[in-house]
Amino acid sequence: MPLGSIWHGSLCRHEGYSARDSGVDGMEVEAAIDVLVFQLRFMEHELEPELGRRGRIVDEVHFERIEEIRSLARALPICDPLVTFDTHSAPIVNWLRPLSDGISNFMIGIIFALSRRRSLGQQLAHWVGFRRRSHESALRQKVQRVLDALGEQLQVIVNEMRSQRPYIPRDSDDVLMTERVLCHSLGLPQTIVCDILDYAEYWVRIVDQRRNVKIRGVQPAPLSSSLSGVSATIPESVKSYSPVRRIIFTIEAGEIVTDSQESENSPCIWFKAMIGSDSRPSCFQPIMRNTLAWEPYKVHLIQWDSSRIDGPSADIGLQSWMDGVQPGSKLSLHAGAEYPKRFNRLCAMRMEIYCTCI
Repeated sequence: MPLGSIWHGSLCRHEGYSARDSGVDGMEVEAAIDVLVFQLRFMEHELEPELGRRGRIVDEVHFERIEEIRSLARALPICDPLVTFDTHSAPIVNWLRPLSDGISNFMIGIIFALSRRRSLGQQLAHWVGFRRRSHESALRQKVQRVLDALGEQLQVIVNEMRSQRPYIPRDSDDVLMTERVLCHSLGLPQTIVCDILDYAEYWVRIVDQRRNVKIRGVQPAPLSSSLSGVSATIPESVKSYSPVRRIIFTIEAGEIVTDSQESENSPCIWFKAMIGSDSRPSCFQPIMRNTLAWEPYKVHLIQWDSSRIDGPSADIGLQSWMDGVQPGSKLSLHAGAEYPKRFNRLCAMRMEIYCTCI
């Protein structure tokens, strides 16, 4: 398992899924970023009584660089979870996690030193102005050296990520510009251009993701009891009819049976995709049901591809559901549970929607 992995289960690629072994696992990167931000906020909280009277402890530029790393990670192509570590995720995560560990270890030492200095015998000396100013100056210098080193490392990560090629197209303007080049500059027929762009999977991407999701079983399991884990709105600029070309779901889930009399031989947690809002749902489409309760966590990868559901073995219901998605439609991934005596933990959910613009 890679360093700092957020995934707890084994990988399960469902039928029809196309493996992706290059790119970045943005959820891994964001998890590492969240740990680093937590450590910096903790540093500010603990040192504020000592140093906070003279402005911010952690310069805002550090948080700006961290957020730029998050933004750049979201712009890169997505790879499957738990793939071999020759992907873009490796250097990013392997740089971020040691930075968090370094801040944590530094604060452990500082807190220990402060606790000793604040003992009753030393508190009297602490009140002496010169001793206090001397201590503040030494502590501020230590903190500044750590933050300067952090800033340099963050800039290295930012520069490295800026040099990587982002997911293309970034938006519908990229698609329409490419269409104009192929049609007007090269003189290709519109139908040929559409085929080329579809074959190249030159689609606009919309992604939403969420970690540390939990639900509890209820019986029966109505729509109102389900959890909308992730959602996305189809851009108005995409093709007006049947714009969705592909949807990819990444779901890690597990179940814990809390009643020994309840059967462990049937899955109780279900996943569905919905067009519409929570208050006005229009159409559900089943995605999967979780594995048996006694099995360990699994990371499920499910792909719905409109280009694969036109043949004789096509799922007519799925084709009709995907055709019902229009510009401006809201798509959401819902999870629900059927048995009240089971506790269900969804460690992570991600939904990727790919749309054509022509």
